[in-house]
Amino acid sequence: MKRSMVVALGALVLAGSVSAAEIAYKNGAWQWDDGSWEGGARPSPNDTALIPELPTLKTRYDAGTMQSNGLMQDEEIQTLRFSDLYGIKVQGTHTLTLNSIVCDDMSPSSEDTAQIATNIVATSYLALKGSEAEFRVGANHVLRLDANTLQKADEGVKLVKTGPGTVLHTGPTWNPTNTFWVKEGTYIRSGAGYPEFRSDIVVGGAGKDAVLTVLPSADQSLVLATSVIDVRAKGRLELPALGKYYYLETLKIDHGVIDGGGDTAFCMSNQGATECGTEYTLDGGTLSNGTIVVVYGGLLSICESDIPSRIFGSLSFNTGYDIEVPDGTAPVDFMVVGDLAGSNRGINKSGDGTMLVRCEDHISTWGGTAGRAFEIKGGRFFIESSADGIGMGTNNVVVASGAAYGGVGRHVGAPINLRGLWGNVTLNGAQDAPASLIPGMIDESTGAIAPGTFTIGSADQTNNVTFVNSCKLQIAADASGVSGLVVNGMFTLSGNDELAIVGPADPRQILPGTYEIVKTREPMNEYFASVTYNGGALPSNLKVRKVSSTLITLRVAPKGLSVFVR
Repeated sequence: MKRSMVVALGALVLAGSVSAAEIAYKNGAWQWDDGSWEGGARPSPNDTALIPELPTLKTRYDAGTMQSNGLMQDEEIQTLRFSDLYGIKVQGTHTLTLNSIVCDDMSPSSEDTAQIATNIVATSYLALKGSEAEFRVGANHVLRLDANTLQKADEGVKLVKTGPGTVLHTGPTWNPTNTFWVKEGTYIRSGAGYPEFRSDIVVGGAGKDAVLTVLPSADQSLVLATSVIDVRAKGRLELPALGKYYYLETLKIDHGVIDGGGDTAFCMSNQGATECGTEYTLDGGTLSNGTIVVVYGGLLSICESDIPSRIFGSLSFNTGYDIEVPDGTAPVDFMVVGDLAGSNRGINKSGDGTMLVRCEDHISTWGGTAGRAFEIKGGRFFIESSADGIGMGTNNVVVASGAAYGGVGRHVGAPINLRGLWGNVTLNGAQDAPASLIPGMIDESTGAIAPGTFTIGSADQTNNVTFVNSCKLQIAADASGVSGLVVNGMFTLSGNDELAIVGPADPRQILPGTYEIVKTREPMNEYFASVTYNGGALPSNLKVRKVSSTLITLRVAPKGLSVFVR
């Protein structure tokens, strides 16, 4: 079907509506949807075209330049579409207004693969319109935005990045104040602006991998303090290692990841500090790569989830705080891999969930909370430190009935008596809800406890363990060995306590040998009222013996023997 056209002074004027057509134009020639050419010879690379005002503009040839009609006049089109070949450059407009840029492979050819170059939109202003302004980029494409300012033409416009390809945004200023959503693929932000984003940020949540990367050259503030960062499933926000604080009112991570770049810090507070946020939520989310979270108050919410909520870096409290960890389906509900710190504040763990602090490479995780007791009010709290590390700094640890404290490595108190607290451990049990002490390492993927040694105190530091009322010492045993508790001080029993050995259904799978399961510096005042295996009677191939007032051992019969031969 022929379309009548008029060519005048190098520019094209259409006679009739073309709102439903996708049209490519190069060197005075049009290609219609059926592939036919009109108005001139087939274009060649490096040709320059003048763009008429069209609802949809489709560029077809590589290494060319598309220049606006009138050079500096504003242009408003619905869709700018790059297809098949790359390297097209659109430039020279004062303002290019549109609601979608599409970079995809319509009918790729062999030369396309050899010329995967960069699609460039270089304008003074790129204005977005409609309810959602979409940047859709195919897998082999990079859409580079060099606009001096990316702004909004309509009040309610949202910027949405779709497609598995990459947008490289290098313009110096970012103005949109509505939600920016990276649904799929990668969006890389560089250049300078203050702040980088004036809107809420959403990454992921569409069932596809989505990444928002902020490069070190970008402004350090990232967003306004009133903004929301929401990183959802399969979403990842990568931040530069600037050593600066990001002050956010709301931070939500729901099965997504924020990469802190090594030293990124987030600050939240309810103390009236306008620069700090008020609510941070982790729902199976991860703050990784040296991320620091400083809490001056506000609400740190750990949600019930099917995977752990995790911080790889530092969680620091500069106010009294209860870390409430609910019990989700994940074996470990909340993990801090790195430092857990504070500044002379009372910090406690509440909720029925399991919290793990893993600090193998650190000397101390709680050294700043001088002179304050750490209360485990519910659920389980595990700390894993190196053999020479300090698990809980200067805190006394107080475990409520029904709660548990466990771990591996070394728990050591202060080297001096600071406010009467030396890092002692007290368990306050009840007959129907004992408080538990669990030496061993927890597997965050299964919840199983692997054997390990938990040392309270050191050769130079005395720390005591006290069981009050009904308490339980839980010892793990499996094919790798048996857990042990070392107390460099007094181990005071209540007289109504249980030594609970937990192991495989077939106890003959436990590695044979003799294990020191309780070793103390000072004599124990009592012995355990009961000794159990998986809640029942002790199997015949196991024998618990109080060797002395400071040592209890577990003997496991050699393989092939189901009983001890005296």
